[in-house]
Amino acid sequence: MKGFKITQLVVTGAAVGPASLLFSSGLNLVTGPSDTGKTYAFQCIDYILGSSTLPKVFTENKGYDTIFLEIQSTFDEVKSVFSRSLNEKKDTLYYKGVSYENKDTVQPIILLSQSDKKKPNISTELLEAFGFNLPIKVRINSGGTKNDFSFRNLSPFTLIKEDTMIQERSPIYTGGSYTDRTLKSHVFKFLVTGNDDSELEEKDKRTIFKAKKTGSLEVLEELCKKEHKNLLDAEQKKVSLPPYLNDVNDIFIDIQTKIEKLNREIINLEKEQNDSKNNIKYNYDLQYKFELLMEQYVTDIERLRFIDEGTFLFNQLRPIKCPYCGELLVNNIEEHRHKRTFVDTAQVLQACEYEINKIKENIEELSEASTTVSEIIQNLSEENLRRSDVINTKKNEIEEFLKPKLETLNIEFQSKLEYERIEMDILIIKERKAELQKMITEANNKKNTEHPNEAQKIIANINNSRLVSIFSANLKTVLFDENDIVDVLFFLNDNKEIDYKINNKNRGSYGKGYRSLIVSIFYASMVLFCEEKDLPYSSFIVLDSPINAFKDTKNRELLSNSTKNKFFNFLYEHFENKQVIIFENDTINMDDELYNKVNITPFTRNNTGRYGFFPHYTNK
Repeated sequence: MKGFKITQLVVTGAAVGPASLLFSSGLNLVTGPSDTGKTYAFQCIDYILGSSTLPKVFTENKGYDTIFLEIQSTFDEVKSVFSRSLNEKKDTLYYKGVSYENKDTVQPIILLSQSDKKKPNISTELLEAFGFNLPIKVRINSGGTKNDFSFRNLSPFTLIKEDTMIQERSPIYTGGSYTDRTLKSHVFKFLVTGNDDSELEEKDKRTIFKAKKTGSLEVLEELCKKEHKNLLDAEQKKVSLPPYLNDVNDIFIDIQTKIEKLNREIINLEKEQNDSKNNIKYNYDLQYKFELLMEQYVTDIERLRFIDEGTFLFNQLRPIKCPYCGELLVNNIEEHRHKRTFVDTAQVLQACEYEINKIKENIEELSEASTTVSEIIQNLSEENLRRSDVINTKKNEIEEFLKPKLETLNIEFQSKLEYERIEMDILIIKERKAELQKMITEANNKKNTEHPNEAQKIIANINNSRLVSIFSANLKTVLFDENDIVDVLFFLNDNKEIDYKINNKNRGSYGKGYRSLIVSIFYASMVLFCEEKDLPYSSFIVLDSPINAFKDTKNRELLSNSTKNKFFNFLYEHFENKQVIIFENDTINMDDELYNKVNITPFTRNNTGRYGFFPHYTNK
């Protein structure tokens, strides 16, 4: 679940030591007797999260002027800090991405207390942190007027005060007057369905409701005439639209598929063609090397023949005198100390012929290889020409046939959409006209019926949702025996408000103590339901004294340690990765195993342990 948990609450002042509370994931209990600052801590959390009500002032908090609330994202565990003045209702400061200890290392962002779409505000920051996709519209009256959903609409389901848990009025309508019933029911509807009232029509609905309520026949008839004219205009517009193919969608998709297929084929062909061109270039380079080698072979043959001829000519030279002694050079070394050497012409001729024949063999092989390369070049070139023809054919098919047809179909597609839109408009206008005609008949018969109750529609949706089964199972876990059947049913009570019955007994009929526990389980079930349905919601809830109500009941209700342990076990097991903070006056007696797992901060109001929230509390 997207959101954050509260990790630290700190209240500071220039001349006093800071008062702080640390919180962790899962179940947190701050316990102790009255007048130790628990309710004040609850009020501080509520105030810094946008409440307009300052925390109460008393002797012990004198000198404190600023609240800090450190939070930690459940997504990436990054900490941030909110800060707000206690002396006056100033805007909130937001130290993003740092802990309380490091807050002075960043420049705070000013979050306005009032919603402003153009500037950062506390409500938007909180709702977006919980995963709400803004803007969200909720209905505030029977006429259809809408307001922006804010965190203060969510806070009664997250920050639950003690009087809220024990009241007989439905917990869905906390924190407001009876004039807010429409707003509260539509906030509840949005939270459990994820559907807001953005599409709700406002102007006509409000006028129709007013006319219906006052029985103004003249206004109803005028509205009916207006709808009749709207119907004629829509039908005329429908007739004037050009015809379109019924299967235009399928044809449109089919052509798009063909274009995509041809484009893929063209890409593959062009890749093959590019590879072929590289291959041709490689073979041309090879052929050029063959030509150079051929020239070298011819040169070698000429050189060898020149050697053969030179040898013959050398042997034809006359004997000459020795340049040293002046005698004729002779063949016999014994006859003259200077020997004239004669080259063996036959031997040289044989060697040259051998080399020439060997080179000729190489020339023959080279000629064959050159011919093969030429054939490869010719085949690749011809294949490229054929491939170019195929590519051009496919491109022409796309540009000259498929794309123009696609453009034509797009016009028909738009025409079909317009036709369907007008048909929907006609259907809506007919429904409005039928409703107005019914209202006219009722007015003529002097029947003054009530406006359709949206709450009944919400109740029907809730009773068919998983919220009922989750709530029932959690009630059974805490307050009923294993074999008991727990049946929860939402209904519209005598005050025209959404409420629920448990085993056919109205929630308000239970005593204060059990009402408190039931409501606590209800709010916890809301969190679990929204988490299961992946709906945006608060990742934490804060409960102010859910068990304390058992101390002050006319019927002397008693809460057994067994039930108390089941309640805390339920919260511990289901909120391990979320957060529950409970401020409780009652002494907490729970199983040792669970006690060691829960984050408990006991206030004592005596000299043993921590006296209360403020460090300078003294025993009175």
